Amino acid sequence: MLSGRYAPNTGFEGAGGDGGAKGKSVKVFPSDQPLLPATLKAAGYATVMAGKWHIGFARPMDTPEGRGFDEFLGMPRRRRIYTVSGQTNLFPRHALSDATLSAGYFEGGEDYFDHTLGAACGRHDVHDLWYGLASGGKSRPAVQPARSRTYSTELYSEFIVRHVLANNNSRPLFVYAAFQGVHFPLQVPQRFFDRYNAQGAGAECRWDKQTLSKGGFPSGFTCLPDPQYNSSQEHAAHDCSCNRLIVKAQVSALSEGVGNITAALKKMTMWARTILVFMGDNGGPNDGGHSNAPRRGGKLNFFEGGVRPAAFVASPLLSKRSQGTVFDGMVHEVDWFATFASVAQATLPAKLDGVNFWPTLLDPTTPHRSEVLIADKVVRVGNFKLVAGGSRGADPRNWYSSQLKGCMLGTSGGWMVPSNSSASSCPGDRYTSGGCASCLGCPEDPRTVNAVTSAVDLWLCSDPCTDASPCLWDVVADPNELNEIAKSNPAVVSRMLSRLHALQANFSNGTGGSGELVDNGRFCEVLNSTEVAGFGVFVAPWMPDPAPAAGGRASSTGC
Repeated sequence: MLSGRYAPNTGFEGAGGDGGAKGKSVKVFPSDQPLLPATLKAAGYATVMAGKWHIGFARPMDTPEGRGFDEFLGMPRRRRIYTVSGQTNLFPRHALSDATLSAGYFEGGEDYFDHTLGAACGRHDVHDLWYGLASGGKSRPAVQPARSRTYSTELYSEFIVRHVLANNNSRPLFVYAAFQGVHFPLQVPQRFFDRYNAQGAGAECRWDKQTLSKGGFPSGFTCLPDPQYNSSQEHAAHDCSCNRLIVKAQVSALSEGVGNITAALKKMTMWARTILVFMGDNGGPNDGGHSNAPRRGGKLNFFEGGVRPAAFVASPLLSKRSQGTVFDGMVHEVDWFATFASVAQATLPAKLDGVNFWPTLLDPTTPHRSEVLIADKVVRVGNFKLVAGGSRGADPRNWYSSQLKGCMLGTSGGWMVPSNSSASSCPGDRYTSGGCASCLGCPEDPRTVNAVTSAVDLWLCSDPCTDASPCLWDVVADPNELNEIAKSNPAVVSRMLSRLHALQANFSNGTGGSGELVDNGRFCEVLNSTEVAGFGVFVAPWMPDPAPAAGGRASSTGC
């Protein structure tokens, strides 16, 4: 969404993380490719961000404030200006007057309350919460918000609310709210959980029976192993009925946060000119209390349950004929760059894979797109989805790691129904559970101790979808992917495979250039330098920006 480009075309796939040994490569999103906030900023927009970044933060230029947002979370001075949720103001006064803002965390997941990661650099008190400010070089760890132990969904929505109010119609506004909710871990304030008493919260699922995080916060219920596979489980998944209630409560918290932002826009008479887009970034993890039923699969694979998340658009600017309708055509995340930039009358980058969706939102009869690249070996054209492999490389293990994760094995093919008991309905497998030696695996995999035996599992294990023998589904007539139809549609397969090969010819190889840096080995040194006595340390950019090249332009090579 931020780049408007298919991931394989950027050279950046996966996620950006922290540092390692000196001389190793570090992934950041390529600095020579413009992102949406910078594009809108150039068109006169104020830009606000809160939440998850996760596309690299090695250098200051790789952070949100370095890529078009000018601020990234609140700090010491406490002052009540306005509140929707009743939270105390955790953000500094100067933040409310800055035009473009951002706030949040760099990596993939953290504790919702104390904002800590797992262990890093031999420490267990590592926080991931950053306050970034491009103007004046005041970027720094967000100590005060971290100390507040405010639930992240409430923290980020409050941050955005305050800056909507501070904007006061002074400039057009772009808000990017990359909420942590409803990502793992299974944490939520009790007031949201208690809303589900009629479904078992407080009775079968007692709040005080949850496991606790290292910081002492309730973090989900312990599920019993799937009784069918009890002998082959070192641990159970997290998809039992009590954890399903936590996920529902997390959604309620998210709904309140979005509602608070909407209320602030209406209070400032900005709503009449607002386009609100709500979308998931991927399907829910079936092993974590989520459900994509009746779609097949979920997060971590390319079946429809993994790549067709929920989304809606709300705006007074929509035409009457569009409001209240469902659009069944294809829309991809990359389309929002082209859509927002076009509505804002911003200059579009030369390379863009997205298609402006606004004409179709105004008139649903206007055609949008007829094809979309889902992954480097997965393409949708018209009604059909072609899968010609799992990930780059021909090794079957690439198929295991990209298509068999997330409760695919042992679940009759990945059509998951949420558990209605204290037991998991998702057996552990080698490819989701990492080093689980006794978990289910494919018989062809030499590491497997407990091999699957059902026909559908054996088909999944056979690396069935390759470039030489692709798989095909009609995801309009068969959105739940019950019937693989490649053999009966050879002409469709041939045509789509040729199209996929043409798209693959434009892929970046993902090495070198401005998206790959050489680590200076100082990540832990910089992390330890952020220590707050008695509290802990914070992840932070650990490499310097490159010196300006001749002519005043920054070099795109790493330091």
